[in-house]
Amino acid sequence: MPLAPSLSAILNMTPRSPHPSGRWTGSQVRDLARFVGIRLREEHLFEVAGSLTYTTVLALVPVLTIAFAIFTTFPLFTTFRDSYSR
Repeated sequence: MPLAPSLSAILNMTPRSPHPSGRWTGSQVRDLARFVGIRLREEHLFEVAGSLTYTTVLALVPVLTIAFAIFTTFPLFTTFRDSYSR
C-alpha cells in the first residue's frame, strides 16, 4: 500500500478554485475522501477518540463527587437538596 500523500501535496494537486463552475469534480472528491480515510487509519483516530472519551468520563466522576459534597454542606442549598431527594 503506498504511503499517504501529504496534505500539501493534495492541495498542490488541486487548484485553488475546485472547478471553473465553483464545484468540486468527482475525482477531487474521491482523492480527498481517500486521503481522509488513509489519515484516519494512520492516526488511529477511533482508538484515540475512544480513549479520550473514557478518560474524560473518569475525570468527571471525582469532580461531580466534590461538587455534590460541597453542595450538601451549605445550609443555603437545603431546600434544593430536599427537593432533589424527593
